[in-house]
Amino acid sequence: MRLAIHCYSVRLLPVWPVWLSRPHSRQHMTTPHDNRGFLSTLIGDGLPLLIFVGLALFLSGSFALFLAVTGHFLPHDIQYLGMSAGELCSLHGCRIVHFMMHDRAAFGGILAAVGLLYLWLAAFPMRDGEPWAWWVFLISGVIGFASFLAYDSVVNS
Repeated sequence: MRLAIHCYSVRLLPVWPVWLSRPHSRQHMTTPHDNRGFLSTLIGDGLPLLIFVGLALFLSGSFALFLAVTGHFLPHDIQYLGMSAGELCSLHGCRIVHFMMHDRAAFGGILAAVGLLYLWLAAFPMRDGEPWAWWVFLISGVIGFASFLAYDSVVNS
């Protein structure tokens, strides 16, 4: 019995052309008689949209981590609480602010990790046509969206 180990090399520069190039598939290349419209050419097989979702999640998570590290509140935090981080920190030994920053760091870390997972899935298994990668996208998206809807219904009720 042989164990096959696949090694994937990750080139950091240029990131975008490496992920979008598919040397094994000629069907994505345009020809002089190409009748596809602008959107179908832009979206293609959906891979660019999945890459966009992964980048958006990663950047959102990175911003949340940045806010947690710097200890800054967002304007809507200040408006809701009616006080700044410094004023809130003067209450109860700054435990509430530390909890808020910890919560924001955990949320940001999860978003960044899911974004990296989506980018990896789009760059390697999806590009190679692995069917399980679609299932990972589908199941994680359904679970993530359902948890958002559940949280939103609890908070706004």
